[in-house]
Amino acid sequence: MELRHLALAVRDEDASRLFYETYVDFEVARRAADGTLMMRNANSFSLALGRWDAGATLPEFLHFGFVATSPEEVRAYADRFRADGLELADEVAESDYASVKVLDPSGYVVEVAWEQGRWVARSLDSKCPRDQAASACPQHR
Repeated sequence: MELRHLALAVRDEDASRLFYETYVDFEVARRAADGTLMMRNANSFSLALGRWDAGATLPEFLHFGFVATSPEEVRAYADRFRADGLELADEVAESDYASVKVLDPSGYVVEVAWEQGRWVARSLDSKCPRDQAASACPQHR
């Protein structure tokens, strides 16, 4: 099973659209009948931007992330976010983990992270070791 879309209530659709287009390569796909703006990236992941309800608040822990290919890529995102005047929520640089968290226009925490040996493709019900990609596991050959 694979996660294929995320629906976000946004305060300012135009600002949110521009953020996701600019920083994580989403493109507008269509507008749904209910007015939701549907965006999609090159991996066919859909991001639905919908109406923000008055009085809604975000839990402190809520965040979602994108996988970087290297710690250098994470640093490049951090530099770009800072240069563009975006508010960073957190930044970590360790030998086996790098992460930058930025606030989107609605206040969602968006993470770009790299972690050595952790981001491997494997089935949720796989018996493969956590540090072994499913394609390398004898059970899945």
